[in-house]
Amino acid sequence: MKTIIPRTALLRMSIPVLLMALPGMAAVVPVSFDFGTDTGKITFDDAGFTDASQDTFTITDQPNSVRFRSPSNNQTGGITRTFDGLGDDARNDFTITTQFQLGIYQSSVNNFWRPASIFMFADGSSVDDMHGSGIAVILRSNGTGNSDATSLQILSGGMLGDVEDLTAWTGSLINHPDRFNLTVDVSFSGTNDMTVSAALTRLDDDITITASHFFADSASTYIGGDHFGFGGRLQMGSQFDGRTELESFAVIPEPGTLALVGIALGSLLVFRRRR
Repeated sequence: MKTIIPRTALLRMSIPVLLMALPGMAAVVPVSFDFGTDTGKITFDDAGFTDASQDTFTITDQPNSVRFRSPSNNQTGGITRTFDGLGDDARNDFTITTQFQLGIYQSSVNNFWRPASIFMFADGSSVDDMHGSGIAVILRSNGTGNSDATSLQILSGGMLGDVEDLTAWTGSLINHPDRFNLTVDVSFSGTNDMTVSAALTRLDDDITITASHFFADSASTYIGGDHFGFGGRLQMGSQFDGRTELESFAVIPEPGTLALVGIALGSLLVFRRRR
């Protein structure tokens, strides 16, 4: 007896095969987290992130955010996790976008302030991995004696690594709380090239600065790492603790990748109808 497979079942069966067959499409799975303990939000642990921090640095869930706080100088903490299609030697274009609030920050203190960092391609979830592996895109004090001493930086070799590109902030960040969006786009080209582009926007007045670096013939140096996340290296003042509030974190596949999936699935449906 001939077995007839329904079209919908065939389509469901074909999607994984299609994703595996198309180049670079063991694809990035889009995911978005709105952090907090309030109804409709999610804690960082429930979102699959692992926390790591130094000494007195604390990472706690708040009603509308994840709070990173340090009552001591030069302390690092962050949350990371793995994502389907990112790292592990995959070459999939993607975007990471975050929204956060600077609860306490002084741009003119010294260059140890790194209150907001997106970690990419880190080797693991430890502080050492955040410090010394992968690529970090950070908001950082430049350590000068004026109030405009902040820059957006792209670093290789982790948050304490080498600065590959930076753009100075054009105005003061001394007003608190300031809310920001930090976005990073990663794209691959050639046989082993990678471009990392970042944009930092202060949401209250829509001021944006950008930075970008072309990693020529060196993508393989970084993309073996498979941990991605957010954190910071914080300072304290005479009357305050360093504090950053992470509100959201999202991973978005390259739109062209999703379009290619749609085109291929559409072709599959047309083929099935013709049969």
